Amino acid sequence: MGVFDFLKGSANKAESAVAGAGAAAAAGTGAAEESAISKLFGEGGAKLTGVLDKLKAGGLDDKVMSWIGKGENKPATAEEVKNALGPEEIGAVAKEMGVSEDEAANKIAKVLPGLIDKLTPDGLVPDPDAIAKKLTGLFK
Repeated sequence: MGVFDFLKGSANKAESAVAGAGAAAAAGTGAAEESAISKLFGEGGAKLTGVLDKLKAGGLDDKVMSWIGKGENKPATAEEVKNALGPEEIGAVAKEMGVSEDEAANKIAKVLPGLIDKLTPDGLVPDPDAIAKKLTGLFK
């Protein structure tokens, strides 16, 4: 179970978050890294649509649609994510995580498909208020 699994509406969010953080750390992606990556979406998820638009415009339309949709998530490479999001977004995540831009792009490429999948469980991009409710308290 990942950190974002409890976004599906688990009754015991705290227990799920703790278990998910342990699983994420064991998988090589810690909660701090996921927190840094989630900042791409802005306060309360207000930038989710903009991030998705950047990814689509950057040539990842079919992959983004697989993350939003209900089927299997297609993987993205670090280079694809780096090219689509641009140096400013990648640089901000790299700085937050204290790693190189290449390493940040690699982490983003690994986490982003699952993160977007969890934020769009119905196969639709929710409005920012719905995203904010899902993200509230996620890393506290």
